[in-house]
Amino acid sequence: MEWELGNKTTSKKITLKTSDGVKFKVPEAMAKESRTIHDILEDDCGKSLIFLPNVTGRTFAMVIEYCEKHESIVDLEELTDHVYMPTIFELIFAAHFLKINKLMDLSCQKMGDIKGQSPEKIRREIYFANGFTLKD
Repeated sequence: MEWELGNKTTSKKITLKTSDGVKFKVPEAMAKESRTIHDILEDDCGKSLIFLPNVTGRTFAMVIEYCEKHESIVDLEELTDHVYMPTIFELIFAAHFLKINKLMDLSCQKMGDIKGQSPEKIRREIYFANGFTLKD
C-alpha cells in the first residue's frame, strides 16, 4: 500500500516505508518535523527511501495526521474518535523513535490521564481495545 500526501506539484516528496511495508510519500517539510528523519536527510541527501523499522503503517498514519495539524492539536482524541491504550503505547514508541517531542508529550500526558480512573474503566480501555469483554 502506498499513500501520497500534500501538493503533488510544488513540494519535494520523501518516501517513508514502515515496518509492515506501507509506503508514504510526504512533503519534505512534513517529514522534517521528525528529528530522526531530518537527521537522515541531512546525512544522506540523495536517499530516495527511508525505512522506519520501529513504526507500523497504522501508527505512522496517525503521526502524519498529527504533523499536518500539530499546531492546533492539544489532545490525542483529536487524531481519532477514541485512543486506546495499545495505540497510546504505539504512539509513544513512534514519537520517541522519530523524535517528535510534542507528540511524545501528548502521548505521555494521555497515559498519565489514567491516574485516578477506576479499575473497571482501565480494564475497559485495555480489554475492548483487544477484542475481549469483561467476562473473558
